[in-house]
Amino acid sequence: MEKYSREKIFEMLMKLRRQREKLNYMIARVSEREKALFDLVVKLHESGDRSRAVLYANELAETRKMLRILHSTCLLYT
Repeated sequence: MEKYSREKIFEMLMKLRRQREKLNYMIARVSEREKALFDLVVKLHESGDRSRAVLYANELAETRKMLRILHSTCLLYT
């Protein structure tokens, strides 16, 4: 089994921290998109434009799936 030096361990920890920061940034961006899509779906539904509301609701569902994947991936880095 290979032994790692303190420097190598520190380098690996820094790489993990950078990946976690990137994930957190992506989560924030996708969350903003999710909120914007939800507001748009509500607005379109209230205005009676059901076809566009359904279109954006489907995109909202896919965005929420992506957000769940990002959250679960972020948990792996903690």
